[in-house]
Amino acid sequence: MNDVGILFDLDGVIYQGDSLITGAKESIKLLRENNIPFRFITNTTRMTKKNLVTKLQSMGLILEVNEVFAAPHAAVEYCKNMEYITIDLVVPDKKMEEAFADFELHAENPQAIVLGDMGNLFTFDLLNSLFKKILNGAAIVAMHKNRYWHSGNSLTLDLGAFVSALVFATEKQAVATGKPNPQQSNIRGYLFNLFICWVMILIAILAVPIMWVCSPFWLELENIEKQV
Repeated sequence: MNDVGILFDLDGVIYQGDSLITGAKESIKLLRENNIPFRFITNTTRMTKKNLVTKLQSMGLILEVNEVFAAPHAAVEYCKNMEYITIDLVVPDKKMEEAFADFELHAENPQAIVLGDMGNLFTFDLLNSLFKKILNGAAIVAMHKNRYWHSGNSLTLDLGAFVSALVFATEKQAVATGKPNPQQSNIRGYLFNLFICWVMILIAILAVPIMWVCSPFWLELENIEKQV
């Protein structure tokens, strides 16, 4: 393997709630300074990628939109590969509809239901409406199947719990397009143009605390090299 890049998850690895995790900013800075390629991957579906990047920038993290790959992008690619024309996009941020502009949205009898995390907007009426559309033939495309996540204050049910309810009730299978699904892995390879092993995800999870602990050593080594 000649080239290696690091894939960072975002929520719970780089930030949690409204704050960066200790060492995250410094770790990313070290990677940039040492020309080590990296990208951020996320299953976040409660906001657009642009809004997510803006949020992280406001916390002090230096990153660009093209350095982040989000689950909605994988969902778009999957729906295109399946040649869907009509879909019911279920997301809390309507601005996300721009990413799905190639499809007819909110059709009465869609070919697929594309699900994001609706949080407390997952009401009985919404789930029952989706249940009926699935029984009428709509495929279930979940942007991810996370069971729960940490909101910054406490553990909270995530999209996977509601997808499981629809799968159980309809006896239909759901496709998940977010990490760690291979659909997202293929696009990562396109973004990096590198050969990246799945083990790099584990390295990414460990990288922030390890690099934070080792950063004084890195700086000392750099000083020694300058003196030499």
